[in-house]
Amino acid sequence: MEKERLESLLRRDPKIRAVFRGVCGIEELRGLRPAESPSIYVLLYREHYTVFYFGLDNWFFDSLALPLDYYPFGDFLSDYCVRHVFDSPIQSDESDACSLFCLKLCFLLARKFPVSYIGSSAFKRNPAENEYIVRGFLENFIDRFS
Repeated sequence: MEKERLESLLRRDPKIRAVFRGVCGIEELRGLRPAESPSIYVLLYREHYTVFYFGLDNWFFDSLALPLDYYPFGDFLSDYCVRHVFDSPIQSDESDACSLFCLKLCFLLARKFPVSYIGSSAFKRNPAENEYIVRGFLENFIDRFS
């Protein structure tokens, strides 16, 4: 999904819009200083979307559960004590649905679902099942917020 399309979808939901600060690339992240809490940022790096959540605790959501040293923003992570949520992938390597995982994550975070729920219950252990879930979520989201 294109960056502009994802940002447009995220801004349709009033609850997400209240905490969503934008979709940014790695260049923009370097100068980022979260001003408000809670805040949600979606990061696009190498055609893969991830989510940063800044609140009482700071979290990093990556549906592929790539090691943090894969990303060239380790200083940002250490500056903000960001914790990684998923220990194992919830998305298949072959999938192109990372934007949909981010959309669902932002939806849950904006509604104050606990990170413990998101990390353990919002998704299945089977990445193929999760892809089905997020594609269905997108259809419902568009119907609800169009």
